[in-house]
Amino acid sequence: MSNWLIIFSGILISLSLAFSLPAQESAADAKLWEASNQRNPDLSMQDVKAFYQEYAPDLLKELADNVRQLPDQAAGFMQQLVDGYRDLQKIRKENPPLYKWQLQRLGNEVKIRRTAKEIKQLEEFLHDKSAADESARVLELHQKKQELKKMLEEAFLASQQHQQIEINRLEAEMNMLKQLLEERKASRELILQEQYRKLTNSEW
Repeated sequence: MSNWLIIFSGILISLSLAFSLPAQESAADAKLWEASNQRNPDLSMQDVKAFYQEYAPDLLKELADNVRQLPDQAAGFMQQLVDGYRDLQKIRKENPPLYKWQLQRLGNEVKIRRTAKEIKQLEEFLHDKSAADESARVLELHQKKQELKKMLEEAFLASQQHQQIEINRLEAEMNMLKQLLEERKASRELILQEQYRKLTNSEW
């Protein structure tokens, strides 16, 4: 796992998730995006923003919250998002199947964190309530817990499958290298003779 992916997972874990983005950017938000554009001239901040709006809008909401509540940390958070976007675009060019998997993983992480937050909110609401008076909420809480368990199981299975695919790929590469080594050993004399001939212009 790359350094950015580790950082990115940490961001997801710490998110205070919301369900919609503010209708308009604040002046401070716009200033931060402009500053990021100057620091990263190789990227279009509009492309970065569009990417996160499509695949992880909660991260943009977290960024906006940082601008208002933790302005000293907002620029660092922004740079992590930009670096994450850059790394993912590199993966997209070099390994499209891995890119697709990373997008699915990102979406699943966001859903898992959102559902976990909903469970916490329901539990807090029901803490001082009578279950008899809030039967609909109790049922909703039960359903959310079952959804979260299912999502965690599916995420674990997907991770295992991805790792197995990577192991199979590495094993195939290793087998190919072993075959090349054996072929080189079998052709030892011919290889040495050819090297000698090139160096001396005479026969071995």
